[in-house]
Amino acid sequence: MKLKRGSKINTIPLKKLSEKIKTGLIIIQGNSESPMNFLHNQYRFRQDSSFLYFFGLNFPDLMGIIDIDNNKEYIGGDDLSIDDIIWTGPQPTLAERSKKVGINNIITTAQIKEFLNKAIKKGRKIHFLPPYRAENKIQIEKLLGIKTAKINDYVSEELIKAVVELRSIKEHEEIEEIERIFDVAYDMHVTAMKMAKKADKYEQDIYGTIEGIALKGGGCPSFPIILTTHGETLHNHYHGLKLEEGKLMLTDAGAESEMGYATDITRTVPVGGKFTEKQKQIYNIVLKAEVECIKAVKPGIENDQLLKIPHKGYPATNANGVPGDLYLRIKIVQDNRFQRKKYDIHTEKYVDIYNILLGGEIEIKNVVGSFTINLKPGISYGKILRIKGKGIPHYSNPKKRGDFYIKIKYKIPENLSTEEKQLLKELHKLNKNK
Repeated sequence: MKLKRGSKINTIPLKKLSEKIKTGLIIIQGNSESPMNFLHNQYRFRQDSSFLYFFGLNFPDLMGIIDIDNNKEYIGGDDLSIDDIIWTGPQPTLAERSKKVGINNIITTAQIKEFLNKAIKKGRKIHFLPPYRAENKIQIEKLLGIKTAKINDYVSEELIKAVVELRSIKEHEEIEEIERIFDVAYDMHVTAMKMAKKADKYEQDIYGTIEGIALKGGGCPSFPIILTTHGETLHNHYHGLKLEEGKLMLTDAGAESEMGYATDITRTVPVGGKFTEKQKQIYNIVLKAEVECIKAVKPGIENDQLLKIPHKGYPATNANGVPGDLYLRIKIVQDNRFQRKKYDIHTEKYVDIYNILLGGEIEIKNVVGSFTINLKPGISYGKILRIKGKGIPHYSNPKKRGDFYIKIKYKIPENLSTEEKQLLKELHKLNKNK
């Protein structure tokens, strides 16, 4: 199954998100059109990545709402007006578009505020992500009554962590899409290299050509392309210089698919097709350092660890000299789901209250996959379980591993149905009669 606009693949992470947050309402804002120099002359539309990931609709002025307690998903937005249709031609209705991604509940933009107000009056939690566009901050203020300057104080950390966790692990269809758009970026860079073999062009000639390759690939550049013979200036977006032999051309460019999957690749090539002796020497030093760094990193390495790689640094300055050493400082990207303590890993797991009471099998995610454990009935809140040998390999002895610690947590269900309340009352009576 191919990943494309309106694909039902997006309903899979949507359901997983509901399972992780447990209770309340989740709102995920889509983006609006952004005008360049007047209202109807707009930049290319770019949908919010999280909205696109969970709801799969690549159209402006939409909002996704998940009512966790009532197990319902909504798309909020309006159908095109007759004035819009004059410019766009006939388009599917919002209901028709939403049905393609498995969502059947539609509310208008005007109804969203009323819908959220009812939830707020009932004391229900509203989860939302940090908005980064001014119009979305204003929308939050209008819908929830939170001043724009205070919005970041009210964003849902729980939702942020859940979104990061889900989006960090790619489905098979996503990997296929990433690989497809990577092939487009590959063509962009190879074309730029070939065009730079002769110093008879301007930077903008190559810039325009590789931008066209991104568009031809069914998407667009994933960010404004940097193509320059003055790579010492970061984010140089000027492309008016003529190529000169002996100079280096830096190309920082990537392609993005219609569904927002993107690449970001940087390459530096010699104008004229050949490095000067000095450029070649520097290139080989950097390449050698990269290769040696990859070789030196082993399982179990620690953050901020300093590695010394003898005789792999700067070449000797004379025939009988010895090359210098290469020093590598390790920086490990933090995963908010886990905390590392030497070779042990610590995490928290929110468990369904019914699993807490009755026990049962639950899935635990580790840094390299997942495994299942059986909970005993009546496990206490905050109980820490130790799973031997599921931690990090020892740096000096990879066959030996640390342990994996799981802190068990749970949430009390809110907004119980009448039937659920009645069952709990009967359970309470049984317990009193013991």
